Amino acid sequence: LELAELIRKRAGDNKYNLVQALNMARELANLLDEAQNKDVALEKLQEIMPDDFSDYWQQIVDFLKVVTEVWQQKKADEGIVEPVERRNQLLRNAAEYWRANPPKNPVIIAGTTGTVNATIELISSVIAAEKGYLVLHGLDRNLSQKDFREIDESHPQYNLANMLRSLKYEPQQVQQWQDFEITAREKLISASLFSAEKSHEWRDVDYSLGAGKMSLINARNIEEEATAIALALREVLQVPNKRAMLVTNNRNLARRVALKMRLWKININDSAGQEMLTLPSANFLIHLAEMAESALGPLKVLAFFKHPFVPVEYKAKIREVEIEKLRGLRQDNLCLADLQIEIEGFEEFAALFKRKNIRFRELLDEHLKLAENIALKGSLWDGYGKKLAEFLASLRADISEDYQIDPILYPEILRSFFMAESWYPEFGQHPRLDILSPIEARLLGADMVIIAGLNEGNMPQLPSNDSFLNQQIRRQLGLDLLERRIGQQAHDFELMAQTDELILSRSLKEDGSPALPSRFLESLRAVTDIDDNQRYISLANSWQHPESIMPCAQPAPKPPVSARPQALHVTSISKLMRDPYVVYANKILWLKKLDDIDEELSPADFGNFVHSAIEDFARKNSDNLEDLLSCGREILKDKYDGKLGVETFWWPRFVRIAEWLVERQGRQDGKKILIEASESWLIKTARGDFTLSAKADRVEIGDEITIIDYKTGGVPSKKDVEAGLEPQLPLEAIIFGKKYGKKTRDMQYWQVKGLVNDVAKIHSVSQKDKSCEDIAAEAEVGVTALVEKFYDENTPYLATPRPTVALKYNDYEHLIRNREWDF
Repeated sequence: LELAELIRKRAGDNKYNLVQALNMARELANLLDEAQNKDVALEKLQEIMPDDFSDYWQQIVDFLKVVTEVWQQKKADEGIVEPVERRNQLLRNAAEYWRANPPKNPVIIAGTTGTVNATIELISSVIAAEKGYLVLHGLDRNLSQKDFREIDESHPQYNLANMLRSLKYEPQQVQQWQDFEITAREKLISASLFSAEKSHEWRDVDYSLGAGKMSLINARNIEEEATAIALALREVLQVPNKRAMLVTNNRNLARRVALKMRLWKININDSAGQEMLTLPSANFLIHLAEMAESALGPLKVLAFFKHPFVPVEYKAKIREVEIEKLRGLRQDNLCLADLQIEIEGFEEFAALFKRKNIRFRELLDEHLKLAENIALKGSLWDGYGKKLAEFLASLRADISEDYQIDPILYPEILRSFFMAESWYPEFGQHPRLDILSPIEARLLGADMVIIAGLNEGNMPQLPSNDSFLNQQIRRQLGLDLLERRIGQQAHDFELMAQTDELILSRSLKEDGSPALPSRFLESLRAVTDIDDNQRYISLANSWQHPESIMPCAQPAPKPPVSARPQALHVTSISKLMRDPYVVYANKILWLKKLDDIDEELSPADFGNFVHSAIEDFARKNSDNLEDLLSCGREILKDKYDGKLGVETFWWPRFVRIAEWLVERQGRQDGKKILIEASESWLIKTARGDFTLSAKADRVEIGDEITIIDYKTGGVPSKKDVEAGLEPQLPLEAIIFGKKYGKKTRDMQYWQVKGLVNDVAKIHSVSQKDKSCEDIAAEAEVGVTALVEKFYDENTPYLATPRPTVALKYNDYEHLIRNREWDF
């Protein structure tokens, strides 16, 4: 936090908010730790930065003064010692003491690769003593002295070789701790990780013996991989005293495996722990803060009140008001009273978010007080919630009393803290199974090792680009190149892969996209064949899938005639032709789509607004532009007042549409004009009567009639109208033609977009070789036949019988589940 505040002050003008500054502070802290590990003074940047570098790099140098000058001054003023500095000083103090007073008892240093300079100094003082020892775990005895001198930073032996050089030793001078032969597996792994220049040395060597008891799981996806691994681990427990460990960098995979092990009531130890954010108590606090900050935003309200720590009486109230209060367009000034809920202290807590700045401690205290007031008794801090309580107490103590934040950022700041902190179960973990990271696994042993997630990006984890320094500058400063991290991971892989019983695992796809196999795995497969372990994949599939599947036919509901609709609007005829199931669900089952939660304005809302304004205008029997604009204003005030984008985008479009419509209104030429007119037609069939109703946007009546439909979006094609797939206008022409005893002159779509360069267009559906009267006559025959067809109880309401002409928008698509029948 302190480093983040220094960044914000340095940048000035509120360039970064606190969340952004925290992320940058973490990057800076990592760079600072790395520099301290290598005893690099970042102040040297100013000296080595070439003058011909772009201004961007000069800005980087200036920015890094946050740590090279400002932070160093703050440390000096307040007597602060950073963790890495303290560790380095302790190591150097021990080294200095042992140089002056060589230890008389044995001192053994083991498990290090010497990547920290202070560690090298300590090692140097220990091995200078008579009884000092350095154990080099994993030193490759297959490499020659020449090989060690030529390896690059991405080689697994680079760090060990570099440490020996620092200590002025050659690898050949290292004595054997125990007498044993180099195994076939060691030879295989060593050969597979040779540099490309040495590949000719193993082409003619048979390394197949080293692949014994080594197998590869090729899963289709991460879910199948996790299931196969869980089965392999469960099988280990069938053998008394046998131990196994799963090693992976893929946290998603590790979590999935741990969850699957719980199916057998096995809690597997995961050394990485879990983010504090995974605790139910942490989620409760985050949801509560977000609900208050969003001024009872519907999504945040539902997220909070569905939490298991919320009392059941509150959940019941939310279910009662959800459709009315939380779905559809957001209601203005929503309060808890509107939701029929009373929570003491909530309004006061929510009011804190309206301040410009607030003390972090004050906001946190009020937050925790309210959370304890709402949560079920004994839920918030019980169990692992105690770990969250301890963390929050520590956080509160570390932050000064006067430290202020923008309250709007409070939920995100809290989330950032919870994501950066981990918690670990204290008991109840299985003693023979572990999930470990590579750096931990290399120092431990097990009877079986599973190295999982062997895809590029996971193993090895590709180092992210340094946010501040490029490779050239890192080298000049004396910092490790990023490739060295790949070499470290290669060393981990080299040690883990030497386990006798080894399972390698990867998924062919990650996040739905093909994944590249790990370079370590590809190197192994280049040297020798690896058994394809289909056994666990087969078990995984048989576990999750039945032995046989009895497919059923696609649903074809055939309700009795008495239950079938005896009246429809003309707009439903297209649905009956394209997707009869939609009519079945809507008119027979009476299923209605719920409004979306916290719905945003859509193009359909704009279309409804235009239609409503025109309908109100028609009732005034006026041709005055101001009257139409007044109708529009009233509707906006009643339904859309304060909604984002209405004044900025909707109103200018509506004004242009209104001007165009009023100008068209003046061209009546003695015609009678009907606006939003409703009529119906009784269709008589052999099986019964059927009523077809219509509400036409505009009907012009003279010697003949013209049917007009307003569209603020796209218009149906002439081809679809002629084919009968969009029969709205032809059917309206029939209905109004029968009413007024007149033929159809034209059928038009008035596409009123209201855009600056595209206010409106008129699209006629008439054809060169077919008049509108002919199209209407064909529609009359077609709709009569369609009605008779669906008055037959043997006619099913099929879902999308012709996929090529399926509805573009379908509210019942999730019920239809077409893909289940595509096969």
